[in-house]
Amino acid sequence: MTDKDNIRGDEHTGTAGSDTTGKQCRIILNPASGTEDHADEVHSRATERGYTVVETTEPGDAVTLAKEAAEDGVRLLAACGGDGTIHHVIHGLDQADALDDVTVAVIPGEQETTSHRISV
Repeated sequence: MTDKDNIRGDEHTGTAGSDTTGKQCRIILNPASGTEDHADEVHSRATERGYTVVETTEPGDAVTLAKEAAEDGVRLLAACGGDGTIHHVIHGLDQADALDDVTVAVIPGEQETTSHRISV
């Protein structure tokens, strides 16, 4: 099994898979990032894997959504958007004192992000 298989939830490993999808795997999506054309694809792929997607609607929402994810016991939290979304997700987990408890993934939502520049 590769790391890619683990994130996709193809096999249960404790961080993804049939026992931990949905409630345990959540994506915080900024639909306004980049060219604003990625939301439908993110929702489609997340649905295929049983992941929950929550969207930001205004600046700073990702902080609150990340804190809520930590309080809900989410084990894998993906930030989908630009650098600001990623920053706010990390900040929210820090405020919830959950940086040691939640694995963070990055799904680039635009071309000019740090994650693209470092080939994530």
